[in-house]
Amino acid sequence: ADIAVWKTADTNAVNESGTVVFAVSVTNLGPDEAETIVVGDLLPAGLTYVSGNPSQGTYDAGTGEWDVGTLAASNGATLLIETTADLGTGGETFTNVARRIESVPVDPNPTNDAAAAAVTVRGADLQVRKTADNLRPDEGDPVTFRISVTNLGPSETAGVVISDPLPAGVTYASHLASLGSYDDGTGLWTVGALGVGAGAWLEVSVTIDAGTLGTVITNV
Repeated sequence: ADIAVWKTADTNAVNESGTVVFAVSVTNLGPDEAETIVVGDLLPAGLTYVSGNPSQGTYDAGTGEWDVGTLAASNGATLLIETTADLGTGGETFTNVARRIESVPVDPNPTNDAAAAAVTVRGADLQVRKTADNLRPDEGDPVTFRISVTNLGPSETAGVVISDPLPAGVTYASHLASLGSYDDGTGLWTVGALGVGAGAWLEVSVTIDAGTLGTVITNV
């Protein structure tokens, strides 16, 4: 009984914490009925199991084994495995392999016993730069810090937040942002979404406190 295995994914790219559903199909190409069919599909690290839904038989997420049972010649079965991409996996590609482990009688064609599907977790390289318009101010002088962020790709990104709390030795005066909002109390600049190649900037103006003569003030 020639057991053929196929594997697909409902998407080839997903965000971190996004959902991917893999479909594993097994077909008995004959010529005889097959019994005790077992297909292995253990998820790779980086993908977290959510649920498994076989059209027949049972799936054990711990071992990755799908006990299909019996298939008459020309009959098939399907297993749907729902997963999520783990946090911190942006930019990585995961390949999920399904493989026939067991079947009776003997399978005369091992070339179609395994199949794979790959999914890439979207990544976005955010470049942050920082400048100041006066590197040697006097006490009481104004200084404007300019922060810029650029999405170098390869994917667009959402929910961008930059932290820029003001250091001791300066007093907040005002700010201007090209995108999003800045909270001078927390120092959080909520940028939002950035497409590939897109950027945004924030200018924070301060005054140098009295009593800071000779002090090096670093704003990160």
